[in-house]
Amino acid sequence: MDITRADLLAALERAATGIEETTLPDQEDLLGWARLWNTISFYPELQKSEEVARFHQLFVSRILPQLPAKLGMQTSRGMSLHSPELDFTVGGLLEERYRYRVRDLEDS
Repeated sequence: MDITRADLLAALERAATGIEETTLPDQEDLLGWARLWNTISFYPELQKSEEVARFHQLFVSRILPQLPAKLGMQTSRGMSLHSPELDFTVGGLLEERYRYRVRDLEDS
C-alpha cells in the first residue's frame, strides 16, 4: 500500500488521538496502528518528526503490550510478533505487505 509522507504523518496524528481516546480498540484499529508502527520502524528518516515521536510513545506504552492477546500473536524471529491466523507481523524484518510504502522516501 502506497502512501505519501504527508498522508502518513496525518495518519499518525489520527492514530495517536485514537489511542489516547479509546480503552478498547478493535482488531481493525490494532492492525492499522501496527501497520503504522511497522512503517515508521522501516524508515529511519521518519524518526525525527514530532508526529512519529508522539505515536511511538503511545503505541509502545498502550498498544504493543495488548497485541499478543488481542491478535493471537506469538514471538517470532526474536523481536517480532506474528499472528498466523491474521498472517500479520509486527516488528522484525518487514515485508512490504506488513507496512505502508512511503512513495516520497522510496522514489528519492
